[in-house]
Amino acid sequence: MIHYFHGFLGSPEDFSEIKPQGISHSLLSLPTEDQIKEDDTLIGYSMGGRVATEIAVSKKFQIKKLILLASHPGIEESEREERILSENKIIHLMEKYPKDQFLDLWNKLPLFEGDPELTPNNLTQEENLDLFKKFRLSQQSNFKEVLKKHKNKVVYVVGEKDHKYKSLAENFFIKEGFKCHFLPVNHRLIKYPSLLSEILQKECE
Repeated sequence: MIHYFHGFLGSPEDFSEIKPQGISHSLLSLPTEDQIKEDDTLIGYSMGGRVATEIAVSKKFQIKKLILLASHPGIEESEREERILSENKIIHLMEKYPKDQFLDLWNKLPLFEGDPELTPNNLTQEENLDLFKKFRLSQQSNFKEVLKKHKNKVVYVVGEKDHKYKSLAENFFIKEGFKCHFLPVNHRLIKYPSLLSEILQKECE
């Protein structure tokens, strides 16, 4: 079985055009450990990749494969203070602006330049804010070392125009010998289902 986990401000429907088919989970209702089996593959985009990684680690990597789509394996301690400040700015904007206005600001971030815009998901602004606070990167563990121990089960996919995560791929995933794929797009890989599906079908065989 394949389990998909969407990104921040996304929804399970983000994977409706992605092949191969699987179960698309809401970050509001995650599967329990006993619902993930040893022959299952976890695929997570951005924030959803961090969620998928947490599940894989909690399962002691007794899974078939973990496929991370433009996702972060964890910040260094020296980066934490700066990350908290940037996250607090996002929280402030979410508390200040209605959902549609915040989404417009989010779509204009340099990270998504050239990507198709996100459309509003079915969650309220409060639910999206709660998810951001729950899964904010500054509060999560750094999984680099544990990922290195299980690199034979980990695949990293990133956009060639995504300078932030491409740099991460080059300086960690490629350097440490992980299998990596590059797509000719920016950060929102799930907005290019035909390109992404080709890779996922091969990796999920």
